[in-house]
Formats: sequence, structure tokens, C-alpha cells
Amino acid sequence: MPDSPERSLTQSQRERLNAIIGQKLDDCLRDYEKIRKARAANPHGPTRPLELQRRQPDIEELGREGVRVYVGAFFSTGSVDHFRNQLESASDEFLTCFLAELHRRVSEEHWPFLNWAAIETALHDEVARWVGEKRRTVPVLRPWESADGNDFKHGDVATATGDKNSPELPPASGTFKSAVTDSPAPTPVGSDPDQKRGGRPPKKLGEETQRILQAWGAKGNPTLTRQVKDDIAAQIFSREYERTKSGSSARGKLLERIRKAIRRYG
Repeated sequence: MPDSPERSLTQSQRERLNAIIGQKLDDCLRDYEKIRKARAANPHGPTRPLELQRRQPDIEELGREGVRVYVGAFFSTGSVDHFRNQLESASDEFLTCFLAELHRRVSEEHWPFLNWAAIETALHDEVARWVGEKRRTVPVLRPWESADGNDFKHGDVATATGDKNSPELPPASGTFKSAVTDSPAPTPVGSDPDQKRGGRPPKKLGEETQRILQAWGAKGNPTLTRQVKDDIAAQIFSREYERTKSGSSARGKLLERIRKAIRRYG
């Protein structure tokens, strides 16, 4: 499994990710393989696609579990935006790998019996949920303000992610403090802490970026889930979108262009 480009995973976290796309996925699909053999002996028995559909919720939960591994690695570092960017990038890489392993284990003739879009949505909804949790537990603070009022404890993330011994999590004995408090220079009183610094005038947006932002705005600027990015890609890059398969690296690069444009200029 790939690590985040900005922060490497611990050995335990790598092992958990490898177990999800390996042994756990095998266990999830074990009945699917058993019924394939039983079907040969009893033509009136349950079909493989039916058993595959029954495993849909378990497959979606495995995707969410993969996201929670990255949450355990990234939650205690940086601002909300930094956490979101790290989690989205790592989760997209995990999703591509997870779907590739799922495609490999399921016969191509049975692919239509799985709701692939629901798998992607489940994973991206989990990302959005943890970004919201980060925003709730780490209030925006100016450098001279104290974060001691934050009551988010180590156990909250450790329990949810299953990564109780991860050294990346906040210390169990203390409260979580925003990394903003380590900023070298205070922001002037009354200014927006998220305001961009002055300098050169903003670069004129390219035609592609403008079209992406217009399509996103027409939807009401929704949370950037996989489905939202898919819809925008189908609208803006219709030809490229039709030539790529869901879960493929080419489709992933297409969606990444949309994500970067909206995150930077949206």
C-alpha cells in the first residue's frame, strides 16, 4: 500500500492496510467462492451474484476501515485543511488499490452485480465525516490564544480507528492542541487567520479551471465526494471520462484534476 507523500505510516498501519486488501477481502469473498463450487453440483442452489450482493455492506465497511487507518496517522497533525488534503490524497490512492484487488477477485461477468459507486461513496463519506470531526475538535485559533479548552482526548480517535498504540495520535494524558499555536508570527488582531497573504495579483484562471468551478457552483458547491467529482468529470471531460473505467488510474487522474482545481480556487 502507498504511504502519504507527506507523512509515512507506521509498520502497524501498513500491516493493517495490507490485511484489508488481502486477508480480510479474501475472507469477505470466501462464501462467494464456496457457492461457485456448490452451484456446479446443484444448479438450483444460490447463485454467485446473489451471494456477492449480500457481501456489499461488508465490502463497503472494509473501505471505511482503510480510511480510518489513515485517520489514525494524520489526525493529530496540522490544520483542518492540511488534514483534509492528506486524508483525501491517501484515501484516493487506497481506493484505487482496493478496487483493483476487488476487480481481480470477482469474475468480470459478475462485476455488474456489485454497486461500485456505493463502495466509492462509502469511502468518501467516511473521509468527509472525519474532516468534520477534525473541524469540530480543533477550533480555529489565533497564535496567541490557548487551545486548552479543547476536550478531544486520545481515546476518541484511538477507539474509532482501532489504532490505540499509534505514536502519531495525541498523547493519552493531554488534550489535543492545534498546530496553529506554533505559528512563528501572530496574525494582526481582527484579521482572518485563513486570509491569504498579499503579493502578486491572482493568476488568471484557465478555461478548464473556470469550467470546473462553474460546474461545481451549478451544483451548489457540495462536499467534494467521489460521486460529485464523477459527475463533474462526465460533464467537463466527457470523452476522456467515457474512455476510462471506474477505479482505474486514468479515471483517478481525471478526478484529481477536478479536486485540485476546486481545492485551490473554489
